[in-house]
Amino acid sequence: MQMGEATQAMDGDRTIIIIGGGFSGAALAIQLAARGIPSTIVEARGQVARGAAYSTRDDEHLLNVPAGKMSLWPGRPHDFAEHVEEDGLGPQDFVSRRRFGEYVAAELARAATVGCVRVVRDRAVSARPDGEGWSVTLANGDRLDGAGLVLANGNQPPSPVPVDGLADERRIDNPWSPEGRAAIARLAQSGAPLLLLGTGLTMVDVALTLDRADYAGRATALSRRGQLPRAHVAQALTPLPTPIDEVPASLAAMVGWLRARAEKADDWRAAIDGMRPVTQAIWQRLSVSEQSRFLRHLRPWWDVHRHRIAPQAAAVVEAMVGDGRLEIVAGRAVRAIEADGLARIEVARRGGGTGVVEAAAVINCTGPLASLAKADDPLLQQMLGDELVMVDELGIGVKVDEGDRLAGLQRAWGIGPVTKGKHWEITAVPDIRLQAERIAGDIAANLAVTV
Repeated sequence: MQMGEATQAMDGDRTIIIIGGGFSGAALAIQLAARGIPSTIVEARGQVARGAAYSTRDDEHLLNVPAGKMSLWPGRPHDFAEHVEEDGLGPQDFVSRRRFGEYVAAELARAATVGCVRVVRDRAVSARPDGEGWSVTLANGDRLDGAGLVLANGNQPPSPVPVDGLADERRIDNPWSPEGRAAIARLAQSGAPLLLLGTGLTMVDVALTLDRADYAGRATALSRRGQLPRAHVAQALTPLPTPIDEVPASLAAMVGWLRARAEKADDWRAAIDGMRPVTQAIWQRLSVSEQSRFLRHLRPWWDVHRHRIAPQAAAVVEAMVGDGRLEIVAGRAVRAIEADGLARIEVARRGGGTGVVEAAAVINCTGPLASLAKADDPLLQQMLGDELVMVDELGIGVKVDEGDRLAGLQRAWGIGPVTKGKHWEITAVPDIRLQAERIAGDIAANLAVTV
């Protein structure tokens, strides 16, 4: 069966409508299929089961963790590692994200062949309760009816490039869009000077793409702190166990505790990795004000240590810096003016002073949109406008309860990045696969009781 074609007729009284066909939506559909519960995935983009991260075709875009940690199934942790053995790869290898996307797509296709998944390639523009279930309207005017609704919208594209005076034709607002990828490919071939706004994971991906194209120009990567993601070490480390009752309750005390713990560990990565099983619980113990303080002041430091890159990727970035094709600058872009066929961008450097960066284009590498209320998503805007869903206190996701049910609604759930206000660490595969398993179990219990 080709993904996107209708499967056999499914039981409308039990079908769950999943808005979004990236990893979160696919993982949930697969878990539901394992329980015999049909689902309809609504996805406007060309691919399902991949999302932005796994839709890349560039083999140098590697997973940020080894293959042995990337299974779809919580109960079968080595499933993906076994899947790539045919490629001569092992559980400690950093596999291409393209390969992982193929693995998820194959699992979803398997669920579709038994009639438990269908994919509708259109944009959902509204969703409303309808009796005990939900009704979703598509951009083409069609209507889907289901027993439940799940928001799996994923990360929203970033805000427009925030540089005053920059000509529209020099802006690449979304490097993951087809238009953005094509523009970056053209610029790489031209060797034109570039400004990359942001120095995190997206910037690393853009740098890797430039290097693969033998980019001979000069790119400047700019962020407030000029921090790069740290690298994994080649040899696997044993995480340092973190009993949650040993973690200080206050944010300030927690920072000092973690620094001391990292100094005592054989490698600071072991201390960070040991927090993973309890990170969500720690986040939920913090008050909203402390969560806000973390987002304002500590998030950049946490991100570069927690969300690390493959050693191979780090080596490429280091080489580009070494040969002058990439410069990392701490500061912010102030304004741009046109001069001699390029944009001259004034940069206020961190610590004082100003400088000028010349660029043929500015690529937005700042990462996903930070404010859910600003999302350019008609369904989210409709549900927010109708007060069916509420933005969480931090403004970064929707309000959900302990079971990831949308607050105040029946038979409606959220999964993945749309729930990051509740969980914070809910963008990586190991976290989302557990969430998908929990939600599928909750849906199954709900249907068993009410259908």
